[in-house]
Parts: sequence; structure tokens; C-alpha cells
Amino acid sequence: MINKKCIAIILLAMVAGLYSISLYKDYSAAQVIEDTQAALVAETTNQAKAIEAKIANKISLLKFLLSTPPVMGITRALKNNGIDAEDNTTLEQWQQRLSIIFQSLIENDADLMQLRIILTEDKGQEFLRVDRNGGKVIRVPETRLQNKKREPYYPYASTLESGEIYVSPINLNVEYNKIAYPLQPTYRLAVPIFYIDGVERLGFLIMNVNAASILSELESHPSLVDALWLLDEDGYFIYHENKDLRFTRQLAPSKTLKNIFTINDFGQNGLLSITSIESNASNFLADRQVVYSGTDTNSRLLLYGVVNRHSVDEKIALRHQEIYLFSGITLAVLLVVLSIFYRAFSTSLRLHNINSTFQAIISESSNVVVCINQHGRIKTWNRAASKLFNIPEFTAINHSIEKCIKLENNNIIELIKGLKKSARAQTFNDKIMVGSQEKHLKVNISPIFNSSNEVDSFALQIRDVTNDVNAEILLKRNNAELESKVQERTEQLKQHSEQLEKAHDKALEASRAKSSFISIISHEMRTPLNGMVGTLSLIRNEALSSNQEKYLEMAEHSTKMLAILINDVLDLSKIESGKLEINQQEFNPHQIIESLVLQYSVRTQEKGIELILDTTELVHTQITADVNRLKQIINNLVNNAIKFTHRGEIIIKALSERTNLDTVRITIEVLDTGIGIAQENQSKLFQPFTQETAGISTEFGGTGLGLSICRQLCELMDGYIDFESEIGLGSRFFFHLDTPATQSKEHQPTDILQGSGVGILVSNKSQASVLEKMIHSIGGRAYILPFSNIDSFIKNEENHFLIIDSSIKEYALSIYSQSQDTLKKTLIILELTKESSTARKKDEDSNILKLQKPVLLTELMKLTKKNITEDTLIENFEHITDGYSIYNLTGLRLLIVDDNKINIEVAKGFLSSLNMILETAVNGQDALDILCRNEAQGTPFDCILMDCQMPIIDGYECSQKIRNGNGGKAHMNTPIIAMTANAFSGEKEKCLSYGMNDYLTKPVDQKELKTKIEQWIAMSKG
Repeated sequence: MINKKCIAIILLAMVAGLYSISLYKDYSAAQVIEDTQAALVAETTNQAKAIEAKIANKISLLKFLLSTPPVMGITRALKNNGIDAEDNTTLEQWQQRLSIIFQSLIENDADLMQLRIILTEDKGQEFLRVDRNGGKVIRVPETRLQNKKREPYYPYASTLESGEIYVSPINLNVEYNKIAYPLQPTYRLAVPIFYIDGVERLGFLIMNVNAASILSELESHPSLVDALWLLDEDGYFIYHENKDLRFTRQLAPSKTLKNIFTINDFGQNGLLSITSIESNASNFLADRQVVYSGTDTNSRLLLYGVVNRHSVDEKIALRHQEIYLFSGITLAVLLVVLSIFYRAFSTSLRLHNINSTFQAIISESSNVVVCINQHGRIKTWNRAASKLFNIPEFTAINHSIEKCIKLENNNIIELIKGLKKSARAQTFNDKIMVGSQEKHLKVNISPIFNSSNEVDSFALQIRDVTNDVNAEILLKRNNAELESKVQERTEQLKQHSEQLEKAHDKALEASRAKSSFISIISHEMRTPLNGMVGTLSLIRNEALSSNQEKYLEMAEHSTKMLAILINDVLDLSKIESGKLEINQQEFNPHQIIESLVLQYSVRTQEKGIELILDTTELVHTQITADVNRLKQIINNLVNNAIKFTHRGEIIIKALSERTNLDTVRITIEVLDTGIGIAQENQSKLFQPFTQETAGISTEFGGTGLGLSICRQLCELMDGYIDFESEIGLGSRFFFHLDTPATQSKEHQPTDILQGSGVGILVSNKSQASVLEKMIHSIGGRAYILPFSNIDSFIKNEENHFLIIDSSIKEYALSIYSQSQDTLKKTLIILELTKESSTARKKDEDSNILKLQKPVLLTELMKLTKKNITEDTLIENFEHITDGYSIYNLTGLRLLIVDDNKINIEVAKGFLSSLNMILETAVNGQDALDILCRNEAQGTPFDCILMDCQMPIIDGYECSQKIRNGNGGKAHMNTPIIAMTANAFSGEKEKCLSYGMNDYLTKPVDQKELKTKIEQWIAMSKG
């Protein structure tokens, strides 16, 4: 009775303690939430003020720019035909001064990315623009200024009243209607610009600011809050710690705050509870602050400071742990008291529980457990025994074990007698018949000892293993079947492997056959083509009527197109078969590109198209790449531009830059004002044998292979090619190649003009813009002149050159002659002309030099060197020769070895002007016989032209035999020049390895053939 009262008192005390703990827990949880709310509101407010301060700083800078003199000077100049009436400053000078201010501000403020003036009276056209481009700050040329009337900020900025400021949302910068990469978080500030009367609107001044510093501060926020989210007024994310939830208006428009979170009010302090719709586990406590910027209070940003409810719960849990620790100590003391009291009671229950547990284990065991005394009488009989032997417990108790369990191979009574002596357990397998079923058993008999360590009784444990035995028998049977199937499958795999090996051999054989076919077809196509081209060349040397001239030109054009088609088909075949190799070599890209552009000038002049070359940004004079493949790509793009452009202009732009420590990238752009390509057909353009439409092929011709080959060549040379086009407006094709920086050389800046003024008076705006860039690149000051400013330009003594169109030559000269008497220095006039050769000498009474179109930077540099002055305008350029003297070949002997009679006649016709003694052979064996005969006659040959593919003995074997002396000792070192129709890479190396000295590809060029013969004979004669 006393024990029960003590237990009741202890229990009552514990209940009271637990209730107190519960009340204190609620209080401490409320206190943690209150502290968290205060910290959240304070931190979010501070961050919002910091953002507003940053934007306010940039607004002050923008207002400063608006107040600078060049802004008002520009408005006055625009109202007065380009001249500021106050101080006669030109519009261009005000632009230049303002651009310098723009550049200085951008260079000194890392956040500024771009400063522009956009004209509303010109419907959104950029008037002046200075950009941060990588590590440089540059003024964007007029030709690259864009129209921004479709930009989201234009409607707001173009309608601002005086004193109003427009601040755009923070978004990703967009150039040419595409998001710029790498991503540039940007916001824009704009102020209106009015003319001097303050009423008429000119446009607005707009500043692009890099928002990265704002976002980085949000990312590196103090630990008082878990995260800061920045959203625009429509709920689109601008910044979020999850990178997938940044700039969602542009990158993921479906992801707004309301679309992915559920928002509810929380408490009385204006806080919010934010829960993820997808996962309830993402639960936040948030404070929202509005960030106002500019003069439009409706334009705002929303800053959310959030604390993860999980972190709040962790703080509460930590406070609860402290409570639990104190309570635990108290409870521990109570438990000690309770344990002492309860110890006596628990001891009395322990024995009862143990016995009950033992009985339950035996009764519920899945194995048979039977206890028998020394005489074999059953003392216990569990449920498993009743189930297995079909004998109830009440029947088995006190009966002899041998009557209830009769094993097939063992007698349990006899086993008991043995155990009395050995006192050790025994385990064995046996069987028993239960009704009509045979059961397999695993039996264990163990002695049970009393307190005197004497055997008192025995425990009999029996487990039914019938299923295990049957499973083992089935497993053995299955193993046998499996082994048989494995052996059968192994045999099948062996047969399959043999079949695969045969298929692999067939594939290799097919690949070799394809390569052989390509080589043969190359030879068979180029051999007759060589005859056709050569025959036409020989006909051109004859006197022809006008009709014959026309027919000859038609035939030459057809053979040229056939040669291009053959080369395209063979290139495509070589690429597909993996036979096309890239031959890397060092070259000067300026020389290559300028020489190519000169080739196009005749065709563009015939079509009345302006051809313009811009290499001012090509800063490398040496790169390493496959120069022939580079020329092939450029040729294809420019020829396409000429083909599809009927009027306007074609601009070829080349630039190079170092993209990293290991790579120099060269980029070529071809822009035209041609027919353009429809959007729905642009995906077809790089597919083999495909053109935009069937009508294009009918009207313009072509196979559709060129661009496909260009793309594959670019990929083989670690490059990329693509295009932009709009139907009716033209196209822009561009590609770049990455070359090793260690094998590249960058030219040093030149200052040929040393600050001299150069006027540009040309009708084509694109040509004028490129000329302006050229003059700046060689140290001059360029002025694009209107007609009204020619007189003032000529009278300025600091101006030395004037570049003009031929069409206004007389007008410019008349202005110049009127001012000549007052000038102390002669003004040099560079006349742009379409003549095929550039006149470089000065006439006695003229100061005009002719500059051939398309204008090359190197030619402009030569004509404007400092030694070309008003007193010494003389020829200053050396004639470039082939680098060797012409060798007299009269009377020397040459052997032509070819199995094609037409090609033999073509070669003889090509060489007829050399006055050599020509002999022919139709195969390698014939050539060896002729060589031996002539050596015996004392008339050895001085040179051998060798075809490679011939019957009996081909050109390779024949050359090898000649070098081994089979053609006579006199011919062992005779120059051998290969004439092969095989255009595959590695062919030249193959020819040289067989002893040939040089290599020509059919169709053979007459001039190149003569040049190589003269070179090698001159070298062999010493």
C-alpha cells in the first residue's frame, strides 16, 4: 500500500514537471520567431536601401552627362546643318568629344557597359554609342549602329518629360535580338534630350549598367537571413539562390513567384509565409520591401528577404534541447529514486517473465521442440510437433517417445542411452513416414543438466527439411540443364563470332574498294578534263572570230564549272571516307585575303556591285592553318554572294583575336545585299546536294555541295560556320577557325600618317566607314565630309589627303584650284577607280593618285607613306618577280610520258613556245626504252613529264626504276615532274617518295607547267 502511494506521488510530480516544460517550450518558440522576424525585416530593409543607393548614384552620373556641353552642342549643330552656331564646332567634333567623355566614364566605372544617344525624331536610331567590349572601351562605328524602336524600354524612354528619369527592370542584355553570351545582367537609365527651346524632343540619353555588383551583394548577404530574392513588378525572378530561377522573364517565362510558390500572410508584422507548390518541404518566412527607382513610382523592384522555416525550427529545437537537458537532470534524480523502489518488485517478476517467455518461444517455434525425461517419456510437446506428426499435445504428454516418433534409420531411445554416457549433443538427418508422405528431417538431441551438473532430461529439436531436399534435387537437375544450354550457347556464340569476323573483313574490303573507286574516278574524270582545258587554252592562242571568241568563252566557263563540280564531289567523297587531310602551314592572312579579293573585282564590276574589304581588325600577320582550304571556304562564300546579289554591295570583313593563352581565332564575314534566304528554308542550307528551293537551282545553277563542304572543312579545322539572312535584304555568312597562338604573330601598330588629316568624300556609306577605320588604323585623322565642308577641309593646313570618287573628281579639283594660291602645302587627292592597275606616279601638273577598288589596306599604306609629299610623288614600289631568272630552254630535250594521246598533244601545245625537243612515251616501259636509247645515242633528256596512272608500268614504278638506273645512268638525276589526276591528300608525298621531283594536278595550268620546267632545269644545270 505504501509503495503504491509513493509511486502515485512520483507520477504526479512528473506530470506537473512535464506540464511546466511544455509551457516554457511554447514561450521559447515564440521568442525565437519574434527575434527572427526582427532580424529579417532589418536586413531586407538595409539591402533594399543599398540597391536604391546604387541606382541613385548612376542616376546622378546620368544627369551629369546630360549637363555636359557636347549634349547641347549636338542639339544646336543638328538645328544648324551640322555646325554649332555658337562656336562653329561641327556635329562630328561634338560627337567625338561626347564619345571621349563616354569612354572616360566607362573606363572609370566598372559597372558601366554602354552609353548611347538614341534619336526619337529618327524613330529609335542610335546616334552615338560607346561600348565596353571585353577589356576595351570602343566607340561603335556608324555602320553598326542599330535601330532600337522595338526594344521594351523605347516607348517609356521616348516619352519622358523634362526632369523625368526612366529606370528599366534588371534583365539580360540583348544584342541583335538575341540574348548576349556570356550572360550580362543589365538595367538601363534614360533621360530625355530636348532642343534648346526645351519643347522639341531630340531623343534620350541612355546608360546600360552591369547589375552584377547588385546581384553579387545579394549573393554575399549577411547570415541574418537565408536568402534574398529580387523580382520585378510582375513577379518574374531576377535573382534567386537557385540559378534556374534567375532572369525567368527571358529564360523561363513560366516561372514566376505565384506560379511556383503559395503566399500567405504571417503574423501581425506584414511578413509572408511562402511555400513551394511542388514540395511542401520548401517553406519560407519572408519580408518584402519595395525598391523604387527613377521618377515613375509604378516602376519598382521587389526584394524578398527569406528565412527557411527549417532553420527557424532548428533554432527552436536548440532552445528546446536546453530545456530538455535541464528537465532530464531533474527526471534522472526521480528515476534513481524510482529505480531503487522498483528494484525489489522487478526481481520478483523477472523469474515469472523468463519462464513465460521460454514457454512462448517453445510453443511458437517453427521447429519441433520436445523435452523427454531419462526414461524416454515426453514432458513437453509444442504446436510444431503436433502439426508435423499429427499428434495432439494432450495425447503425446507422458507417452514414450518411440511410440510418437518412429525414425526410419535411428532409434531415439538408443540414442538417449548413448547421450547419458557422452553428455554431448548429437545432430543427424533422417526420414519418417507421416501418413502417405515421406518427410525429411534434421534432428538434434541435446542433454539438459540440473544444478548438480547431472543429465536430468533431453531436448529433442526436429526441423522439417523436405522442401530444402526437394529444392536441392531440383537445383541439381537445373544445373545439369543449364550446363547443357551454356555449352549450346557457347557454340552459337562461337559461330556468331566467326560470322562477325567475316562481316568485318567484308566491311574493310568494301572500304578499300570505295577508296580505290574514288582514286580511279578522280583519275578518269580529271584526265579528260585536262584534255578539254588544255585544248581550249591552245585554241585561245589562235586567231579567232568574234563568234568563235564567244563560243570559246562559253566552253571555258563550262569546263570551269565542271572542274568545280568534280572538285566538290571528290572533296565530299574524301570527307565521307576519311581520306581528306588538313595540311597545316604558316601564312600571312592579309596577303591571302587581299589576293583573293582582287580576283573578284572584275566580276563585281561587271554586275555593278560595290566590293568592299575590311581587314582593319585582322591584327595577325602570321597564323598556322590549311591555307588552301581557307581559300576554298572564302571562294565559296564570296562566289555565292556575287551570284545572288544583283545590286548594292558585298562586304568582306576579316578579323583576328586571341581568345585565350593557346588560341588565336580568325573570323571571316561575307555580307551582301542579295536576294536573301527565307526563314523556313534556312535549315536546308548546309545539307549536301540541297539548295533553298528548286527554283534557285534552275535560275542560278549549282549543285548544293559548296556550303556542305565548307561546314565539314570548318569542323575539320576546329572551326564553325553559320549565317544570318532575311529575304529581300541580304545575307551574312561567317566562319571562324581556331589556330595555335604559339605559331602566330601579331603586327605592331603603325603610324604612317602621324596624325595627318584625311578627308573622305565617297558616295557609298559602307565604303566611307571602312576607309575611316583604315585611316585610324595607320595613325591618321579621318573626316567623312559632306559636300558643303570640302572648302574648309582643303584650307586646313593639317589635312594632307583627300579620298574621292571618280564621279566627283572635277568638282573636287575646282574647289582645290580656287584655294591653291593660299595653301602652303599641296593636298594629295586619292581617286577611287575601277581600273585594273593602280596609277602610282604623279603627273607634272597633277596631284592626283589613283587608288584601285576594292581598296586594300596595304595599298592605302603604300600611297600614304611619308616620303610621298607634294615635292616627291614618285614611283615607290618595286616590281615583284617570281624569284628566279628565266632559263633559256631552246634545244633542250623533254620526254612526255602519258597513255592519253589528247593529254600528250595538250602538253606539246603548251610547251611549243619553249623551243624544246619534245618526245613522247605511252607507258612506263616505253619510257625506259626511250631513255636507254637516247643515252646510247648521246642525246639524253633534260626533263621528264610523268603521268602516274598508266598500263604495263605506271609512273610511280617507272620513276623508281629511273632513279635505280634502269633508264640509263645519264637519267638517274634528271628532273621528273608528276602530272597526276589523283587529287587526294598524300599524293604529292607519294610521288616524291618514288623519286619524282615535283607534282602537278590535272587539269594542268600552262603557266605553272612552264614555270616548274624552267625551275627544275635551271636547278639541275647548276
